[in-house]
Order: sequence, then structure tokens, then C-alpha cells
Amino acid sequence: MEDGGGCVGWQVSLQNWMAINVDIIVDVDSGEAAIGWVIQDAQRASICVFMRKIGVAPLLSTKLRAAYKDLKIAQGKDYQLVILKSDMAGW
Repeated sequence: MEDGGGCVGWQVSLQNWMAINVDIIVDVDSGEAAIGWVIQDAQRASICVFMRKIGVAPLLSTKLRAAYKDLKIAQGKDYQLVILKSDMAGW
């Protein structure tokens, strides 16, 4: 579904779906990084929002650990269908 600004939004009609979005930001001067993620249900209601400074860390392993934690949260809430989203920068 296009939002009029050229962006495509996530739209799912199934009630038991959830979406997880994981992103990292890195200060190019210091190398310090922060990670954040949002877990939303099919109606885009936020189930969990998290952000934290992680210091200097390898991006791939950090994103994979965050995704794993998010999937465990989804499993604990009995969601069977999950969309995992992340930008691919730094992978």
C-alpha cells in the first residue's frame, strides 16, 4: 500500500502476524553505536520498543543478537508469523 509519498507501508490482514524492525546507528568519528528495535502487531500497535547504547561492536553480530532476542519475545507472546525487517547497511 503506497502512502502517497512514494513509500510502501506494511499492511497485513492476519491477526497473528507481528513485525520486528531492528536498526543500528554508528557515530563515524568515535565508532560508538546504538541499537533500537520496535515490535508491532498487525494493527501497527507497538508491543515492545527498545534502544540502547552498545559502544563499539561488530554490526552483523549485534544485529543478529538483537533479532534473536526479538524473535524470542515473539515466541513468548505466541506469535507464529513474524516479519523481520532491518536496513542492510553495515551487513
